[in-house]
Amino acid sequence: MGWQDLRALRAAVRHGSITAAAAVLDRTRPALSRRIARLERQLGTPLLVRTPRSCVPTDAGRLLVDSAAHPGLGHLVGPGGADARRRLRGGASVGRAPRAVQTQPHVHSG
Repeated sequence: MGWQDLRALRAAVRHGSITAAAAVLDRTRPALSRRIARLERQLGTPLLVRTPRSCVPTDAGRLLVDSAAHPGLGHLVGPGGADARRRLRGGASVGRAPRAVQTQPHVHSG
């Protein structure tokens, strides 16, 4: 999973279609579609529900897009991101707290 793949997914979700996202990112629709399909294969789960003229994120797609909007996404990218990618698919990681919990400072509300 690379940053350009995440950027493609975020744009498709934000603009509601792969065609619109491709235009905004100055890419072809097939190229953007391949990036998103590769991301889905790597994660082992669908990220978008596609219709002929639009796309809507699945729960996993929404989770990934929302996570990409926050600092600390690096734990999803690269070979060390297997646990985070497993969580996107709904699998469990035994014995480890999510990396976001491990690295984020504790903030008290109130």
